[in-house]
Amino acid sequence: MVNQMLTKRVLPLALAATAAGWLDYKLGHPSDKVIDLGLKANVLRADLTDSLPGARRLTDLYESTVPGPQYGPLALPAAGAFAGGLLHYQRVLRGKFPTEAARKADSLLFPEMKALRDWASNGKKLTSVEGLAQIWKGLGTPGKGAAIGLAMALPFIPGMLGSRKTGGELRDIYSGQEQVPVRSGRWWELGSTPFEGARIKAWRPHWSILHKARAEDAALSARKRRSGSITRSCIPSAGCAIRTISKSCTTRAKHPFPLFAAFEKHYCQGRISSTIPIYMNRLQ
Repeated sequence: MVNQMLTKRVLPLALAATAAGWLDYKLGHPSDKVIDLGLKANVLRADLTDSLPGARRLTDLYESTVPGPQYGPLALPAAGAFAGGLLHYQRVLRGKFPTEAARKADSLLFPEMKALRDWASNGKKLTSVEGLAQIWKGLGTPGKGAAIGLAMALPFIPGMLGSRKTGGELRDIYSGQEQVPVRSGRWWELGSTPFEGARIKAWRPHWSILHKARAEDAALSARKRRSGSITRSCIPSAGCAIRTISKSCTTRAKHPFPLFAAFEKHYCQGRISSTIPIYMNRLQ
């Protein structure tokens, strides 16, 4: 089962990511323009939050009163669908459905569009109270759980519309004038620490700046670069990385983890691949 999951799901995603990176390199990094569009849209959103009357006050109110991440309430519909799926499954195990059609009807996450179109063809409106009741009837147990979770998330939507950072703060971050924290245990879903991490252990520029610095391209060996055959390496050489560190590491006496500090230093300067520092930071 593990082999099938790796070959049918993980391997295609890895190959697609590698192919996308190679294509981006060959086309002259058009991803920079896509990233800039997203960053500019985020700055525009922050400026609108600052300029619209009451928007900044409302966003700050939700930030101080609602626990968790800003977009955390979006998980409520998914949690409701998951709970509804468990309830449906225990009904299947107990044999509560007399026919296969009844079992399939109770497992629907979304109502059947054909049935709704047939119901609305008589001049009835789905936006009316009767129409909403018809939509509710067409939902299975997972769909009803998702609808309940969506209703619970509605009060938190105003706090998710605005930006929690001002336009000036985002401009300083995206330009590299202000660095972002690197927290220990970040992106680790199996531990007890928050997803964004716990204590701050380092500071570095925003990921968009590191991407535009071509850290992965700079990690290629000098021999390949001189020969003109510059290719993206999927797995960085440990020996090459160690040789790079031994030549220009200057933080051995100041850092409790000299090897890790060297990896972080060269990563921030765009000299080695991003695969190694992510793994080494996890070991700390």
